[in-house]
Amino acid sequence: MFQVEFWGPMACFCPPYAKVDRLSYPVPTPSAVRGALASVYSKPAEFWWAVEKIEVMNPIAYISFRRNEVGRRLDPKRLGCIDASDPKVRSQRMMVCLKDVRYRVTARIVGVVGGHKPLSALYAQAERRFSTGQCFQQPYLGLRECVCDFAIADGAGDPIPDCFDFGFMTYDTHVPYDNRKDAPFVKSLYHAVMDRGVILVPDYDSVDVIKDTGPKGGVYDAAGVV
Repeated sequence: MFQVEFWGPMACFCPPYAKVDRLSYPVPTPSAVRGALASVYSKPAEFWWAVEKIEVMNPIAYISFRRNEVGRRLDPKRLGCIDASDPKVRSQRMMVCLKDVRYRVTARIVGVVGGHKPLSALYAQAERRFSTGQCFQQPYLGLRECVCDFAIADGAGDPIPDCFDFGFMTYDTHVPYDNRKDAPFVKSLYHAVMDRGVILVPDYDSVDVIKDTGPKGGVYDAAGVV
C-alpha cells in the first residue's frame, strides 16, 4: 500500500453532463486520482496504479467564476496562433469548482504481465519520487489549470466527519491496466459513498463498477477484451 496527499487552491472534477459549463463533482474521481499519481511516477510497461481509498481532509467548499475559453485547439502541424479576440473562437463559460482542497489517497502498485522489476523496487522508487518532489509533469486535480502539491502522507489529521451518498460517479474513462498508447475510450461508473470523509474505491474488475462495452462489443476483464 502507498499513501500520499494532494492539495491545492482549486480542483474541478467534471462529470460527463457538464461539458459546457464546468461543474465539479464534490469529491475526486478515481480516474483523476490515478492521473495525479501517474504524473509523479508512471511506468506503463511495469505497473499501473490501483486506487483503493480517497479521504477528504478539508471541508467541501465551492467557488464560481466566469472565464474565457477558446473553442478549438492549435494545430501543431501548422504555423500560426489562435486569435483569442475573435468572438467566433472565444466563448465565456461558467466554472463551479472546489476550493482549498486536500485529499489523502491510498493506492497500490499492480505489476503488469511481462514486467521485470519486483514490486519492492517499484514502491521504493515511488517513495523516492514523492519524497523529493520529482514528477514527470506537475500533478493537477481534474483540470490542468488546477495544479496541486503532493507529499507522502504522514498520517496526521483526520478526514472530515461528513457522510454523503453521491450516487453514481465516473470511475474511469479508460481501462486502468490497458497501457497501450492507442487505448480506447471506455467509460465506467461506480456508486460513490463517503463515510466520515472516507470513500472506498472498488476494484475495476468488481461487480460494483459498471463498465461500457469494449471497442469490439465485448467487455473488459483483467485479461483484456472478452
